[in-house]
Amino acid sequence: MGRQFAGICGARGSLYGCVVCNTYLTCSKELTSKAFTGSTGPATLFKRAWNVVYGRCEHRKMTTGWHTVRDVFCVTCNQKLGWMYEMAVSESQTYKETQVIIENANFEKIAGAIKDPLGEDRQEAPPAPNLEMSRYPLEAEKKSRPQYRTVSVSSSSSAEC
Repeated sequence: MGRQFAGICGARGSLYGCVVCNTYLTCSKELTSKAFTGSTGPATLFKRAWNVVYGRCEHRKMTTGWHTVRDVFCVTCNQKLGWMYEMAVSESQTYKETQVIIENANFEKIAGAIKDPLGEDRQEAPPAPNLEMSRYPLEAEKKSRPQYRTVSVSSSSSAEC
């Protein structure tokens, strides 16, 4: 059986997956910071993650203050990966809200850089349209138009509709 994933959802750059089952979790474009510490050691803050399930909301005292968090688990193997910040009490910590901490021991790089299938990373400008050429020549366009005749209708008081 191959890797399970619900979707890559516009993932670009390096892909990261669960260390146990290699299920796709997130990508390097979603990375916010590597300067975090989890319960098992270093951790990484990502804007979002896919193929995860969330536990119940809990209030936890962390090194930066009180936070409302949910544990995050791999959808395939149920490995605990880290947590998601639901709410921060301190105003200076609100940037973490809705972001996901994944402990470095629980994920690994699963692929090199991938090519953007939609071409959204393209830096060059799109080609300018050629306005001199048209789909139909002007004369052919005139000939293909339906010709309508105008008919005048006089109304009389004795005419019935």
